[in-house]
Amino acid sequence: MSRSCAATATRSASETRALNQAARRLLPMPSALCSFMSGPAVSSPEAKLSLYMDHGPSTAREARSCTSGVTARCNCDDGFVMQPVIAASSDRPSSHGMDEGSEPRWSVVIPVFNERDFLPRTLLSLAAQTVPFRLIVVDNGSTDGCIAAARALVVEHGLDAEFFDEPQPGQVHALSRGIAAGRSELIAICDADTWYPPQYLARAAGLFDRYGPGCVAVAACNPPAERGWRSWLAICHKVLAARLLPWQNHTSGACQSFRLDALRRAGGYDFRLWPYVLKDHELMNRVLRQGSQAYDRELWCVPSDRRRDRGGVRWTLGERLLYHVTPFRWQDRLFHKVLAPRFAARGLGDTVLRAQPWQSTSE
Repeated sequence: MSRSCAATATRSASETRALNQAARRLLPMPSALCSFMSGPAVSSPEAKLSLYMDHGPSTAREARSCTSGVTARCNCDDGFVMQPVIAASSDRPSSHGMDEGSEPRWSVVIPVFNERDFLPRTLLSLAAQTVPFRLIVVDNGSTDGCIAAARALVVEHGLDAEFFDEPQPGQVHALSRGIAAGRSELIAICDADTWYPPQYLARAAGLFDRYGPGCVAVAACNPPAERGWRSWLAICHKVLAARLLPWQNHTSGACQSFRLDALRRAGGYDFRLWPYVLKDHELMNRVLRQGSQAYDRELWCVPSDRRRDRGGVRWTLGERLLYHVTPFRWQDRLFHKVLAPRFAARGLGDTVLRAQPWQSTSE
């Protein structure tokens, strides 16, 4: 068994190098990512958004929009700042261009637990989206004042938003509550520490339209925050892996969008179905029994680099390899007969994600 695992790991390393070489030849760098990695870039006039990036320890950083002259400030100490600067409210359509009384095509769900340092930037990036949406914020027991700040920001930028309380600890419960509140055709799951480009929802909707009703999920790439070839290569890996293994998940839950009816038919996020970490992978296994998924190199978002502190809640190399080599028809058995008891034995329930080890170094 050990020889087999070693051989598999060796093959995996060789395949990774081959993917690297193929990616450089086959996939040109997305124009949007070129701007992301080369520094500040001004988007289209419609989006009215400027991007500001900086690295290293930061205090209050300021960016000024080249189109509206409105300044947005954000205090953070996580070493990565990408601040959207929103146009003045008088320059933007009411409720993001949504006609009064109409239902937007998108719902956007954000589960929140003590996200004071990250949530404002995420909401600002969503405020700059170019298509209408309804924001659903689910508070999972926050005590740091982030929800009050979020409510104020929502009012300031005229967002169509609903706030819910989910007292049961665990992101899976908050997500379940948010999905239940959705009333749109499409639903995007977002994390409170992730930055979304202004065309994020528009591009995702375009992929749903391009591939038709049989496409039930659209997934974005999530390159690391560092500029340079690593970000480009991460996107290439995601897209190529999705082509080679189309019935597997290759991204995080913060990068997933669904047709709401298909998501509900699959059971959505449900503690009774999967109470462990890696719930985004288990969910996608169920959703893909309803139809196909789509990836595109122009669809991406950027999570904060605090996720590097969560190595203890991930699966092992052996478990990851087993996931990739298991045929789709056996994936249910893999999750519930193999991975579930292993995760339970390691104490990897969903609530471990409430731990925030980065707080001790950021305050």
